[in-house]
Amino acid sequence: MKYHLALLASGALVLMAADVWNSKPYTDWNDKDLQKITTDSPWAKKTSVMGMEGPAPPPMGGASGGGGRGGRGGGGGGTDETAPDPISSHGPASGAGMPIGGGAASPQVVVSWPMSIPLKQAAAVAKYHKEVATSPEAKQFLEREEPYYVIEVSQFPFRGRATDDFREALTKTAVLNVKGKDSIHAMDVQVTPRGRTLDLYFLFPRQRVFTVEDSEIDFSAKAGEVPIKQRFKLKEMIFNGKLEL
Repeated sequence: MKYHLALLASGALVLMAADVWNSKPYTDWNDKDLQKITTDSPWAKKTSVMGMEGPAPPPMGGASGGGGRGGRGGGGGGTDETAPDPISSHGPASGAGMPIGGGAASPQVVVSWPMSIPLKQAAAVAKYHKEVATSPEAKQFLEREEPYYVIEVSQFPFRGRATDDFREALTKTAVLNVKGKDSIHAMDVQVTPRGRTLDLYFLFPRQRVFTVEDSEIDFSAKAGEVPIKQRFKLKEMIFNGKLEL
């Protein structure tokens, strides 16, 4: 009896440890699942922004916020063809601004791959809820082939509005690095204001095909003198037998 109980307990632990993106279909994901997938998964990592302090003061220059993470969109200099997500869109940010400082602790941002299938599924569920399985728009979004690798940096503290110079400087500094290979440089950065913060979308060309054998991929960029860095382990980013970026 003790042996059978031990087996049952072991099986329960395995089920509890299973990642939600592997343990149940995306159409059954709840709010807690979405939070996990979009902030603490192989495709989305929280990281402190070193050299900045928070909490952020109220924004200057009248930057207005958009919706939540389920309504992703591009702003700031991209076209409809380059927008990360057609589910919703926001207008470009303009005017002067600078990264925020002046509080007690370094703020955190989320660095993610929003065009990976797990995060696209999460965005579709957040937008369409129970209708996600039957919505033609959700189906089109999920089946669309993405022309770019996209890195999103969400909740980046910022005072004012992002100028074209700010975007251009971000674009010049943003790279994807794999050990032993040439860096991939960003083609563009799109900016979406979110109240006191910005969501930044870095677009990279997809000419390079990454494999699990590349082991790790590093994203880095600079907002003025503030570095943004995050490392991703490629072997953990397998979804349905395929590397998802």
